Amino acid sequence: NILSTLPSDVTLVDLDVGRVILASVFANDKKSTEGASDEVVTGALRSQVLFLAESLGGAFGAALYRNSWCSDSPLQVNPNHKDILAKQMKSNFSEVLTICKDFVSELVAGIHPCCLWIEEKHDPETNITTVPAVIFDEDRFFHIKNLRAEGRYLPLIEKSDMANGQFSLSLDQFDLIFETFLRTQCLSSYISGGNKESML
Repeated sequence: NILSTLPSDVTLVDLDVGRVILASVFANDKKSTEGASDEVVTGALRSQVLFLAESLGGAFGAALYRNSWCSDSPLQVNPNHKDILAKQMKSNFSEVLTICKDFVSELVAGIHPCCLWIEEKHDPETNITTVPAVIFDEDRFFHIKNLRAEGRYLPLIEKSDMANGQFSLSLDQFDLIFETFLRTQCLSSYISGGNKESML
């Protein structure tokens, strides 16, 4: 059974029935919103994940089938025409890949400008250089996300870090998703990959 073999950090979304199976690391997370029970927070996170999945599913459907805007194309390609089918599949993959890249770019937009690079001077006597420390300003990040969701942009976001804003998420609707994202190891790796010039 595929459900029993899913990795602990994978969340499964079934858009056909509206079911969300949260990754066990999130479903059993005790660092939830203060004042709310684990069941309430888990249910709210599950709802936000489903809402996000439905929104992305709509973007995929609209990009792949612009005329029908649905998940199933009314046009069937003759399987004997392998060249036509291969070209269509390649085009579909490119469309989906572009949407995924845009979504991830928007998700990480503004992260490095919210990082504070703290560095001590080199000691010439001991020839020891302290490893720089990076502090992430979570409140500043949330503020940027709210502004982007409202269609406004701050000059502190570098052009290379700029997404087109199509997939900007509102903190009011996706606060738990943002909080979960900020606790992931991939975010730590992304921040570590930044350079001093990209941070404050």
